[in-house]
Amino acid sequence: MVFYQSYAVVDASAGTRRFIRRLVWALLLTIWYGNTTTVVAEGKGTRVPFFTLKGRVLKVEEDAEVFGADGRLVARLRRGQAIRLKPGVYFVRMHKGTARVVVR
Repeated sequence: MVFYQSYAVVDASAGTRRFIRRLVWALLLTIWYGNTTTVVAEGKGTRVPFFTLKGRVLKVEEDAEVFGADGRLVARLRRGQAIRLKPGVYFVRMHKGTARVVVR
C-alpha cells in the first residue's frame, strides 16, 4: 500500500499561477519517481514594508522601537519619524512583527 500526502500554502493574490504550476509539477514528479514524498516550494510574498532604510537613515511608517544587538533600546519612533544609525545590527519592533536591520 502506498500513501501520498502533501500540503501546500499558496498565496491567493495575482501572479501565483506560475508558482502553483511549479508546485503541481513537483508533486507529480515526486509521485511518479517515488524518490521522496516531501516537496518544499517558495513563492514571492506580497509583504508590505513598514520601514525604509536608505543608507544609515531608518524611517518608520508606524510607531516602532529600535533595539541594538545587545538588547538595549536605541530609540522609540513615532509614525513618519526617522533616525540616523551607527553601523551595526539592529532590531525594529512594530505591531506587525520584528525585523533585523544591518547598517554598514
